[in-house]
Amino acid sequence: MARKKKKEGEERAIAVFNPVAIGNGENGIVKKAEQLVTSRYSLTTTEVKIISCLISMVRISDTEFTEYAFKVADWKNEQDLKRKDIYKAFEKIADDLLSKPVTIRSQNGDWLKANWVSSARYRKGEGTVVFKISDELKPYLLELKKRFLQYDIKNILPLKSAYSIRMYELLKDWYSVGNRYNKSGTVKKIVELEWLKQTFVIPEGYKYGHIKKQILQKAAVDLAKHTDISFEFEEIKTVRKVTHIKFFIQQKLKQISKIKTNKINYAIDIARQTAIAMLALLPEKYRTRSAEDLIEKWTNKKGRKFVEAQIKYANSAEPRQYIAYLKTALKNDYACVEKSVVASDLEKEETVKNRYSNKEQEAEKKEKLDRGREAELEEQRMEKIYKNMNDEQKERLKIEVSVRLHEKFPDAPATSASFGELSREIMRKKILREQIDRMQVIK
Repeated sequence: MARKKKKEGEERAIAVFNPVAIGNGENGIVKKAEQLVTSRYSLTTTEVKIISCLISMVRISDTEFTEYAFKVADWKNEQDLKRKDIYKAFEKIADDLLSKPVTIRSQNGDWLKANWVSSARYRKGEGTVVFKISDELKPYLLELKKRFLQYDIKNILPLKSAYSIRMYELLKDWYSVGNRYNKSGTVKKIVELEWLKQTFVIPEGYKYGHIKKQILQKAAVDLAKHTDISFEFEEIKTVRKVTHIKFFIQQKLKQISKIKTNKINYAIDIARQTAIAMLALLPEKYRTRSAEDLIEKWTNKKGRKFVEAQIKYANSAEPRQYIAYLKTALKNDYACVEKSVVASDLEKEETVKNRYSNKEQEAEKKEKLDRGREAELEEQRMEKIYKNMNDEQKERLKIEVSVRLHEKFPDAPATSASFGELSREIMRKKILREQIDRMQVIK
């Protein structure tokens, strides 16, 4: 980027975009406030790139905007401009940039609508178009101290979709923030699908299938191929409808692996699927790939019921070395699954008779009944609260259940038992129980 002197009578220099200088020092670094990253606007791919290049010419030390120029010939290979009169095409782009506003919303409800540029001027003798950035955008581009996104513009110039560029900026910002507190290498972010549609100004007629294929999946491929980050995503459904998207964002890997979409993909057989489902029975910190392999191995050998029994036995024992204990339990049949059912039942009855006197048995029976009645009353209270909810409240409850499960099991596959009907019902009751507790505190 070069600063070119203006004609006599003009005070400040013009910054001229130089594609050759990208990546050299400060040149080509886009820096913008987070409010601008999440703002709403609809631009073509070339228009987004031009705005990004304009921003990359703003220096960190600048306190005022200058004028910023492009050589029109530098854009002749841009997809939108091929096989066109590039000078007329650039005039059309200038018209559009002066008529397509950006909307910036604040958390307090305030909003600002402003044009990206306040003027555009063509200089025929030089073959350049000179833009001036709107002064309304000064707080979002000048003298930024905190809560801003910064990236090298060379990441977005090869992208051929405006949605992919916007996706890159969003994910890059989330990754930069999330990676400060999470050093695992993967940053997870859950967003509402509706928010994404509004932010990207996706046309109302677009169904989710189109959004998934043409925006999410395409961006996943584009970013993995051309930028410094990659991502995968999962769908979060509420009553069979996709309401949220969960992103898994990483620094770009050296080799591009197969892009995962709405499910964490395993090329698996029935035994592997069973192992994944049973993995949810283990305490959360032991749900690893090695534990999954162990479960699959013994499921193939002894069957699902045998393995489930050993897992439950290990859970009740609460050993310090859980996985080692589970291996031994599977090997030696600690749960005594292979004994006959009759012998097992007789053994249990005899143990109970020897352990408890009749009086103790009666006391235990009464205690169980009391617990049962209390649980039944609690169930009735929860059902009453649920029945009194309107449709909107029930919908919010379903969404909260889905979000909480994904927060509780961030690394569990969407197909696992962690997200099954039983888990959802347990989480629903937990949320309702919390409401009951809050009501009792208020009373």
